[in-house]
Amino acid sequence: MNPQLQLGLGAVLIVFGLIYFYKAVVATARGRVAYWQGFLPFSVVSPWVVVLPSGEKSLIRNAEGLWVTCLMAPLFFISSFACIIAGSTFCGYPGADYVNLACHGGKDGAPFILFNTSSGFRFPVLDRAAPRLGKIFGKEVDSAHQVEYHQNTGSYSDAVRDGS
Repeated sequence: MNPQLQLGLGAVLIVFGLIYFYKAVVATARGRVAYWQGFLPFSVVSPWVVVLPSGEKSLIRNAEGLWVTCLMAPLFFISSFACIIAGSTFCGYPGADYVNLACHGGKDGAPFILFNTSSGFRFPVLDRAAPRLGKIFGKEVDSAHQVEYHQNTGSYSDAVRDGS
């Protein structure tokens, strides 16, 4: 790729990363996100595209609520994180190396995240954690210790008192 084009792409990605970080802060603090009210498939991705404020007779609306804080703020933060890492790598700075250094508390260690301009993101931490996560989430339920409660047998407190 042309070095000037690569630098320009990196700068654009960093700017979008900063915009998404601002949107994450607004979604966290105010519980508000702007979206486009038009065609539904575009409305789903429109919070990432809508950057400028809406006009008087615009289809851009604001959604507010706790769901914005709980769902959209983390999504914007992850988008910001990915754009800033990719943009800094395209600009020639070691963005992923700085993230790995921060995750290890300033010491060298196994990388958590890798980014390459040709292959994209890789997450070696997930490969290392997969066996442990498999043990946690793939554990069989011991049916001998399970108690069945049926709707017709009475209340939960009656079932616990009877020991059934």
